[in-house]
Amino acid sequence: MKKTLFPLVLLSAAALAAENITGAFGLELGAVQDIGKLKAATNENEYYITPPSPNNLFSEYMIEVTPTSKKIMEITGFINVKDNCKKQAEAVADAVSGKYGVKREEIDSFTNFGFKIVKDDTQVRVVCVDGIMGDQLQIRYVSGKMQQLADKEKYEQTKSQTDTSTL
Repeated sequence: MKKTLFPLVLLSAAALAAENITGAFGLELGAVQDIGKLKAATNENEYYITPPSPNNLFSEYMIEVTPTSKKIMEITGFINVKDNCKKQAEAVADAVSGKYGVKREEIDSFTNFGFKIVKDDTQVRVVCVDGIMGDQLQIRYVSGKMQQLADKEKYEQTKSQTDTSTL
């Protein structure tokens, strides 16, 4: 009994010591973002940003905000890589997994290879995206709570903008 109890106590302590996923690069998921000075990306509510604490693994950063309240819903860092994108994705996923005390899960699709780390309602996806000119290593922090808020805000926008005169 004592032999099995001691490892369980150590694992429990390690799990408690692991950090919660609250954001990355000095940006906080759920924080209101002033988008006035940011460069818009191709998708609605996505913006390029220079984060307060960039990481030397990534060269560019983007955020996605909720439609109305402009709260940060996603934080993405990315870089184009020539070699070993999959190995780099695995190394980054292992580091993130260790930091947050959560086992990584492999994800594989037709164009992407990577991992996801899920804790509470937040997930981190580390993926290698195949491209014509090379691969892109991405890390994406996504708040489930902020995604729900974004869906609610989109619904309210659509509802308020719907012309009901001919319905």
